[in-house]
Amino acid sequence: MKKEDCEYVKEHVYKYIAPQHLGVVRLHDVYRLFSNYGSPSELEKCLDGFVKEGVAEKKLGEGGGKVYVFKDIVEKSREALVKKLEDLEAQKKRLLNQKAEREGEVKVLYELYDLWLSGWSEEDQIVVGVKSYAADFWLSAIREDLKTIRDLEEKLVSIESEIKRIKGMLGM
Repeated sequence: MKKEDCEYVKEHVYKYIAPQHLGVVRLHDVYRLFSNYGSPSELEKCLDGFVKEGVAEKKLGEGGGKVYVFKDIVEKSREALVKKLEDLEAQKKRLLNQKAEREGEVKVLYELYDLWLSGWSEEDQIVVGVKSYAADFWLSAIREDLKTIRDLEEKLVSIESEIKRIKGMLGM
């Protein structure tokens, strides 16, 4: 492999591939991307330059494949993931509070609705019309709150999924 090709591969691995893989790059992935620059052994020799420079450690990954661990990138990625995790946890807490508020509103509206419908002794035409109008108003408010609760639940599921993914990446 030519020296300039090796430098090109190293530059792209360090600048683009390692950050995308949280600082852990598999030799197999590098070969798939840069197979036109050299054989697997030539690419490995090229990446071993990172080890000689003290930029990365060479290890055996899961399944026995060789991986290069870029400690500085791993640390930066970890810090970013921890911050994102904290942000997601805070967002989750806010959504849970909003959901609890809406559920409380729904409970009160249902109670008022029941009181409204059962609290009348006379059933003349005007009373029936007023009861029906007010009942429709409460039902629409209840439906709106229930829709908001469903939306909040969907967001919570999405956030929980992202939290689980990030915790998995952090080994938590």
